[in-house]
Amino acid sequence: MRSYFVDLDGTLIFSYRHYHDGYKPIEIYNNKEISFIEHNTYSKLILKITDGSFVPVTSRTKAQYERIDVFKQYHPSYALLDNGGILLVNGEEDFLWKEETLEIIKASAKGLKEIEQWAGKIAPTKVQDGLVLFIKPEDETIREKIIKKMESYPEVYWFDHGKKLYICPRNLTKGNSIRRLKEKLGVDWCVGAGDSEVDFSMIDQVDMFVTDKNNREKIQDANVVFVEAKDIALTVLNLK
Repeated sequence: MRSYFVDLDGTLIFSYRHYHDGYKPIEIYNNKEISFIEHNTYSKLILKITDGSFVPVTSRTKAQYERIDVFKQYHPSYALLDNGGILLVNGEEDFLWKEETLEIIKASAKGLKEIEQWAGKIAPTKVQDGLVLFIKPEDETIREKIIKKMESYPEVYWFDHGKKLYICPRNLTKGNSIRRLKEKLGVDWCVGAGDSEVDFSMIDQVDMFVTDKNNREKIQDANVVFVEAKDIALTVLNLK
């Protein structure tokens, strides 16, 4: 079995800031077009979804994922959400997978709860699907204070997404979720794709990883291919 594990935001789809001719709207939120996909990429994506080989791997929640138009029309056989903490099978949640995830991240639960409590006093916070803590600092001073204090919590890691911080259990990574799904499905060859550091955990779990050429200095691995950010998804979807 061959699989294509692909990040969504910044890899497959792009925000309105990157929109230009040749892209089509693919996500509407609050009556606004907020995400777009290149037309050729869209065509290749449909082929990979229908043959069952395309697997989205995203930090999005189920509600955020389901806003993307193409996934309303075509359900990938498998989709990994919340950094892989949630698995959808033909569009429906696999609740046994979620139970296994909660067991895997149990050691991080106390630390996440503590961070939620003190961070919530200085910034808006929200726990996504019981797995990932979202924080939106209102200014840089608060942001740096939160990041500094999180250094005392080795059981978690964090990453930026625009003005937001996402705090994740140490074992909840895209790479770990791909490993779990490969074991479940018996995948014998796979490629991964992503534009940012939160995607780099995929590298050890795939036969080839495609990423933004601007990441070249951050990665030393013979199995990594560097391309323009806008070309990541199409490069992967063109592979046979």
